[in-house]
Amino acid sequence: VSSIRPDTFGNIWFGHNVGGISRMSDGVIEKVPTSGIASSTINAMAVDGHGGIWALAQNNGILHVGPNGHVKLAYAADGTLWYSLLALPDGRILAGTNAGLVLLSTSGDTLKAMGDLGAVTHAPVRAVIRSTLGDRIFVGTEDEGIRSFRLQDGRPKEINILGADKGLGALQVRDLTLGANGQLIVGTRGDGAYEIGLGSDGSTSLLHYDAQNGLGTDDVDVVFTDRENDLWFARVGLALARLLDRSVVYYAADADEADVQALASRGH
Repeated sequence: VSSIRPDTFGNIWFGHNVGGISRMSDGVIEKVPTSGIASSTINAMAVDGHGGIWALAQNNGILHVGPNGHVKLAYAADGTLWYSLLALPDGRILAGTNAGLVLLSTSGDTLKAMGDLGAVTHAPVRAVIRSTLGDRIFVGTEDEGIRSFRLQDGRPKEINILGADKGLGALQVRDLTLGANGQLIVGTRGDGAYEIGLGSDGSTSLLHYDAQNGLGTDDVDVVFTDRENDLWFARVGLALARLLDRSVVYYAADADEADVQALASRGH
């Protein structure tokens, strides 16, 4: 399983490493027919608000899966690799690619590219998330750290490099999520994980977790906040760690299960 997305109808959607998608409904798992449409890793999914989902197939494009299981390739672009996905409140979609961001409008099960977001970054975008604080969007890139901006009339405004004054301007970001207090949780390759307090004009506080202070590694591919507001870290080759009352708890796994690619819980 490469990605997981619960929806508001009680279903849980699973993306797989070879282009497959499955859905668990009332405890029953059914396979979604993607053969001939997607053959690469489903890196991310987002609900469409109507019982279906949008799904990113890394080498193929953006799929739409309807509530009846019908699959359509909604958008593709030659030479583009698709990594991350964010559904915006107004129905539009932000997708992170190997060459920056793509903003798309939705019409039923069809997508159309709009606007130019090249001013934000041209680097690969591994994660994208929205904070209600200042209605800002945070983008986790490879080698260019975390960029933040506001989207206005389809254009990026007030672009910042988060934490540049703290030496975070070149992070290799793998994942982003928000904590219970609105803080930004960051997973990276090579620099462990960060917990960044957010203010209206940038970062206000910084906590760092890495191989030297209890996390056991500098490589974190997935970060997650659970219902108890504890932080979880998927450590490359070392399975899971949980930050519980500021103490790190480790969860062992067999060697072939040590690389966790996705975390989710109902309600997230």
